[in-house]
Amino acid sequence: MVPLSIPLTVRRKKIRLYLIAFFRVCHEHFSGGFMRSILVAVSFFFLAGCASIVSHGPQVVTINSSPSGANMTLCNARTGQRMATGRTPYTVTLDRGQGYFKAARYSVKCEKIGYQPAQQSLTASLNGWYWGNIIFGGIIGMFIVDPATGAMWSLHEKNVVINLSPIAMSQVKTPEIMGR
Repeated sequence: MVPLSIPLTVRRKKIRLYLIAFFRVCHEHFSGGFMRSILVAVSFFFLAGCASIVSHGPQVVTINSSPSGANMTLCNARTGQRMATGRTPYTVTLDRGQGYFKAARYSVKCEKIGYQPAQQSLTASLNGWYWGNIIFGGIIGMFIVDPATGAMWSLHEKNVVINLSPIAMSQVKTPEIMGR
């Protein structure tokens, strides 16, 4: 087994190498067509996670504001931890999941002088490819691989736009002039 402490891309490469070695050994020992077909079908059923294969790891999300140039803060909505700060437009790579069977939840706040601050949540939802495990990934893909890698989730908003409303002039606080 490949340890989970190794980065996801390295784990995938190692798993591929193990699968190639496994198929070579099987090909040498089971050269009969029917037996080989069954072996391939069973190995795909138990050794793959459909959403992990199709969706790959983290997802790139672009955060925009109207008007642009707002100060943006991205936080993990579960823990409140600040994940990124910058000016819009801002592109960030986000994890799809935040733990075993837990969808990622983020909060994006934009602020700009002369505009009211605005906040929007960004929540992952179930990836459609997760159901491919019924055919391709089997029990291992459905209950171990895809939930552990976060591939069972997808952030459907790849381009987040936060609209900022201008502050009315009567609400703007101006410093008092001394001596008045």
